[in-house]
Amino acid sequence: MAPVRGPWTPLVGLAAIGVLVAYALVAALPRTTHGFAAYYTAARLLLAGELDARVYDDQWFGAQVRQQTQSGVIEIFGPNPPTMALAAAPLAAFDHRTARTIWILGSLALLALGAWSLVRLIESGEARGAVLIALLLLSPSVFANLLDGQIYLSLFALLVAVSLALLKKYDVIAGVLLGIALATKTSGAPLLLLLIVLRRWRAAGAAVITVGALAGAVWVTSGSAIWGRYPAYVAEFIARPASTVTAYQTTRGFLKHVCPGCTPLSADALMVGIVVVTAVLIWKREVLDQLALAATVTLSILILPIAEDTQFVLLGVPLALWMSVENVSRAMLLAVGILLIVPSAWTIHAFATGWSSLLAYPRLYAAWLLWFGIAVSLYANAHAMRSAIVSARGVSR
Repeated sequence: MAPVRGPWTPLVGLAAIGVLVAYALVAALPRTTHGFAAYYTAARLLLAGELDARVYDDQWFGAQVRQQTQSGVIEIFGPNPPTMALAAAPLAAFDHRTARTIWILGSLALLALGAWSLVRLIESGEARGAVLIALLLLSPSVFANLLDGQIYLSLFALLVAVSLALLKKYDVIAGVLLGIALATKTSGAPLLLLLIVLRRWRAAGAAVITVGALAGAVWVTSGSAIWGRYPAYVAEFIARPASTVTAYQTTRGFLKHVCPGCTPLSADALMVGIVVVTAVLIWKREVLDQLALAATVTLSILILPIAEDTQFVLLGVPLALWMSVENVSRAMLLAVGILLIVPSAWTIHAFATGWSSLLAYPRLYAAWLLWFGIAVSLYANAHAMRSAIVSARGVSR
């Protein structure tokens, strides 16, 4: 991992952290919002032995949230997996306000650590590192996570750790961390496919075992009915008319919004298609490097059936991994960066109806553009590798 050269990157990083701390103290910590309220309530129910299939009854769980937080917050548990209840379990002994404060400040620390680790991968210039650290720390998605106490800042750090561990071939550690991510928010599922495609069996095995262990821990206290209800609830949630609102920056939601006559199978076929294309490109190269990881983590966001602004903080991981590779299109990087920092109020909430709603999906466009750019890099890199092998064989003869 290359050291960061010059003063500007750390100075920009420290300034950004100062802004985030101030925002947390002034705007986030004094409030009681949805987001963390769901994690906290689920954890308290789990430890009390009361987490069961009723958590997928929105009215019942909403009443539990208001009781546990002593507030009027409206929140649901789904479409999260039952194992999400483990996320805030270490904080369940505290009152809600104390637990939320620890959660938000801890999330901020993990974000800073993950962002700095990614910036250290960048070798080509101080300016690029400074721009990247600012983008990772000051995007609207970061502020949205802080305001609501969402989990995606921690997941960002977790995916950074998984990626770096895989690059360093610490496969068991990477697998355990990936298993935690999968159990918490089913985030990073394509990474498991990547490990299988490239036959990194120790990492894949560790991930599966970790997911199984965490699921088993919930099963012991909650029974089997909750696991049967979970997939049914997800299907029902996706089918709701509300899933087409522009706040959900997903391919499925986009197609349903701009093309009401399109069937859900259209989005499903598209998702399967990009997964297959990515898998083939990676399989042909047979290398687990920054490009392979960048493509796979991008898929983890693109294939989500439900994704709001908060989830797109995870795009910072593949963006940084892609930037660490030589000969990346600056124009495409700039376009992705702009789409990630456009305030939601300018697009998502301003263009909700008619053809103008095509302007309401900046985060989704950023994800697609990032995936396309990385896919092009994968193809070009594979072609260059094959040419080098052919040339080497010619010389040896």
